[in-house]
Amino acid sequence: MTTLLSWAFSASLLLAAALLLRLALGRFLTPAVRMALWGLVGLRLALPVTFASPFARPGGAAVLSPSPQTAVPTPLPGAEAAAVPLTPSPAGTPLPWPLLLWLAGAAVLALWLLAGQLRLRRRLRSLSPGDDRLQVAARRCAGLLGRDTLPELRLGGERPCTAGVFRPVVVLPLHLPEEDWDQALLHELCHWKNRDVLLTWLALALLCLHWYNPLAWAAFFAWRSDLELRCDGQVVALTGRRQDYARLLLACAGGQRRPSAAVMNGGYGLKERLLALGRAHPAARVAVPLALAATVVLLLCFGDLLPRDRSSSTAAAEASGDASTPAAFVQWEEAFQASIGVSDGTLYFGAPALSPEEELSLSLEGEWVDGETRTPFLQEEKVAAGTGYTIPIPDPLPECVTLSATFYREDGQMVYSCSHMPTLEALMLGMPPYGDGSFDPDAWVQTVIASVSVTPDGLLRIDLPMGLPDGWTHQILLAGRVAMGEDGAMSWHGDYDFSQIGMLYFLDILPDGLLELTVDVTLRDPDGQTAASASCRITLADQAVTQ
Repeated sequence: MTTLLSWAFSASLLLAAALLLRLALGRFLTPAVRMALWGLVGLRLALPVTFASPFARPGGAAVLSPSPQTAVPTPLPGAEAAAVPLTPSPAGTPLPWPLLLWLAGAAVLALWLLAGQLRLRRRLRSLSPGDDRLQVAARRCAGLLGRDTLPELRLGGERPCTAGVFRPVVVLPLHLPEEDWDQALLHELCHWKNRDVLLTWLALALLCLHWYNPLAWAAFFAWRSDLELRCDGQVVALTGRRQDYARLLLACAGGQRRPSAAVMNGGYGLKERLLALGRAHPAARVAVPLALAATVVLLLCFGDLLPRDRSSSTAAAEASGDASTPAAFVQWEEAFQASIGVSDGTLYFGAPALSPEEELSLSLEGEWVDGETRTPFLQEEKVAAGTGYTIPIPDPLPECVTLSATFYREDGQMVYSCSHMPTLEALMLGMPPYGDGSFDPDAWVQTVIASVSVTPDGLLRIDLPMGLPDGWTHQILLAGRVAMGEDGAMSWHGDYDFSQIGMLYFLDILPDGLLELTVDVTLRDPDGQTAASASCRITLADQAVTQ
């Protein structure tokens, strides 16, 4: 259902852009350029998939580059034990009512159009065949278009029209004067040569898919008017009789404006067509840049503006539509997290033996993380449940590892995604990724103190190691004395946000003339109580550090 909504939203945006461009630049766009732009719109309306737009908010899972190091799947001991019983999803889920309404509307419109086509075929069969004079005029016009064959010709009806894809029929009304036959036949034969009836059927199929969208209906009638404009231009280019052709258009005007598989010379954009006959085509130096600008705007609107992030349990519930599924995904994630461990220089983990939904496919991704450097080691799709992995830990030892698991439906839509970043130090101590109380706060504080120094360029260096348990907070205060003249000195306090764990800071915040610098580090537990604290003093004259 999310895919349909995104498709409808992005299609509406593109339709609105096309209609606005046609309204603003219509007089500067040649019929060929109009057809090309409508072809781009039709392509978007026909594709029920979504694409990322340059204006879309980022979301979703990142795609890793091919792995330089291959992880070998092996039977993982205890994979069955790590998997907890999961709640299966119901076998049969009814279709949501918006989807049923969309299908019903598309079916009703398609049946109505097919019924109209059957009525049109019956009327065409009842018309009288064209006589010899009409055949001669049609052959003369076909020769101007470079065609040796002719469609079936009939006389009758109210307006000239062309119908039929496999057995095309051209109809001229009985009341049309014989001196207007050439131009009327040229117009209809242009429709026949351009295969406009086939294009009309394709446009009607798209209209059935987007029957609920008023912009799609407006675009259909605008496109039909542009079809007539293209044939008008071809007729005038062959005959040069603009005034006579304008009188023919007025004589054929009228009729109902409703979707039909037949292309009729009348009823679609008559005012715009008459105005187009009174002006010349725009110069290439004007038309080409405008056409390129219009194409760029349509391409920018080609994608999907809706965010596609599905990285939380709430998003998974929205995507699946099943109230029992989120708990199953959470249980699967807990089992996946419990399978991560380190032994004898090897990282091991595995996919739990049971899947939240049998029809989903699972992909796994892994990266070694060392500061700002990320090195992928695993990117595998369609992982079987119960599969285990053992990967040698590289040397030098990375700080931590990122493991991501993503579930996809058969159509490629992401349903659920989870990611864990345990430190290797925590894994070696047998700790969960965020600590279980065995964390040593004094050691962490002393590690920070030991990293404090001032570089020869006057930059303050502080390293905040990873491995801080969830809920613990730290505070770093800077103070010192600044020289004032020959004998005097004043106190100085630095203020900076050292909030990024795992970062190595080089800060240009020390004032000129700093004589002495004191760094105080305090660590508090989740209850807000001070668990550890330490300080160091740096004498800038000789870079001596005392604790």
